[in-house]
Amino acid sequence: MDERRAARLLRERLGASLALEEAGENLREVNNVFCPVQQQRAVFQLMPTATDEDGAVVGRRLRNVPAARRGARHST
Repeated sequence: MDERRAARLLRERLGASLALEEAGENLREVNNVFCPVQQQRAVFQLMPTATDEDGAVVGRRLRNVPAARRGARHST
């Protein structure tokens, strides 16, 4: 019974992976719009900036970006 479940799960995962590849989603990682730097930039573009406090929050988060990027590089 466990082997049947494992086989069903494997077929499901492989099918999902194949569907993503056929849709071109595997190319998303090499597209500069979806690269990590652009994703980080998008986060800041979506943050509120209407008040001084909003700006301070953005500034605090921006100061943490270099350390976060260093950590991400070391984890891959």
